[in-house]
Amino acid sequence: MTTCMETWIVADDRALAKHFGPRFEAKRLPRSTNLEAIAPPIVLNSLRSASRNCSVRYEKGIASFNLLARLDVDTLRLKLPSFRRMVRILQSQL
Repeated sequence: MTTCMETWIVADDRALAKHFGPRFEAKRLPRSTNLEAIAPPIVLNSLRSASRNCSVRYEKGIASFNLLARLDVDTLRLKLPSFRRMVRILQSQL
């Protein structure tokens, strides 16, 4: 399965809290030691649900890419094996 952008976003709790603020319902996000095994539609819907009471709700588009830019690379490396693999492959090509 290909990891979706939302899986990267869900992996970084701190970036989510900072971006969405105190009304963000993190308990609505999937909790798993293997986030990459969760189907992309489930991850997307959980982000929408968790941000439903925030002034800005999660949706794909410019806002999602802005949030993606705020993610902590070290957090993603720690939680997502495919992210580690992607970084390793890119670094080998540079």
